[in-house]
Amino acid sequence: ASEEENQFDSQLMVSFQKRPGKGNGMAKINNVCFAIDSSTSMGQRDMKGSRERRIDEVLQTCREFVSKDASCREFSLVFFAKKARVVVSKQRATQFIKALDAIKVVPAGQTSFRAGLSGVHGLNCSHLVFLSDGRPGDWNETTCSWFQDTWGEHFARENSYQLHCVGFGEDHDGFAVLQQMAQICRGTMQVADLDVLALRATFDTISQYVTSSYEMS
Repeated sequence: ASEEENQFDSQLMVSFQKRPGKGNGMAKINNVCFAIDSSTSMGQRDMKGSRERRIDEVLQTCREFVSKDASCREFSLVFFAKKARVVVSKQRATQFIKALDAIKVVPAGQTSFRAGLSGVHGLNCSHLVFLSDGRPGDWNETTCSWFQDTWGEHFARENSYQLHCVGFGEDHDGFAVLQQMAQICRGTMQVADLDVLALRATFDTISQYVTSSYEMS
């Protein structure tokens, strides 16, 4: 791997490999799924520039992402902690925002990445935004092998899909698993500190990837 692929930039992002462009299988229709960690820590009110909970600011950022996007047809939302819950399934922007505004969530439990990944199956997303604020409690050699055999093979085979991992918080060392997931799936890795502006900037970067994939199709 190149030095760029091995670098973990804790301020901005790491891009491991862009997906193919026109004529190479890029999806012509963009469907985005947000898989958001809803474990206990996401209920903390410790963000710079906000008195809201971490999860509230993340959902507001998702709302802004959807309201500004012009390249996607459908959006989905999954919460995950010990288990996953599909909150919004394959809705157009207007319906997604309406559903998002009505959501009431109480963060609880530990983080299971396997639960979160299993929860997005069947949503047919071309872009998966997978956000967590810490280390998963279930990631071990067995889980890593499962991820590589299922998701790694899937993303390698289906050029129209892209994974965007987001490490949310100050414990950058705790995002090694997210980085590993991005590397395996040839996706992108972003880090957003507990700062409203940093979180918005991170989602703006992902939005650029989503838009460019549509324009190249």
